[in-house]
Amino acid sequence: IGAPPMNLLALTGSSSGPILADGTAIDFAVRETPAVTLGFRPEDADVTFDAEALPGALVLPATVEAVEPVGAESFLHCAAAGSRIIVRVSGRAAAKPGDQLRVVAKAEKLHWFDQAGKRVD
Repeated sequence: IGAPPMNLLALTGSSSGPILADGTAIDFAVRETPAVTLGFRPEDADVTFDAEALPGALVLPATVEAVEPVGAESFLHCAAAGSRIIVRVSGRAAAKPGDQLRVVAKAEKLHWFDQAGKRVD
């Protein structure tokens, strides 16, 4: 089966900093960078049903579209930020299709890519 690919989200610029394609603001400090794509691995994100935002993290409201149990973990296939993303959770997922949740990825686990697809630091 193999691991799912990295989640990639398109960025656009604004006067207040980068925003995701659907208008979701990146509400934590980012370096001046030519990044046009933001990425995170399915195993580097968590899910929460709480409304509380974590400082220094990307928090995406998401809708679960499918749940894929694979042994000791599950993959949640979600719609978020105008894209489809996958999040790995341990055990059998409590979430089910149609559930609303928040996907949280800490800033240090994010990857930034330029227009050529090369990682920028």
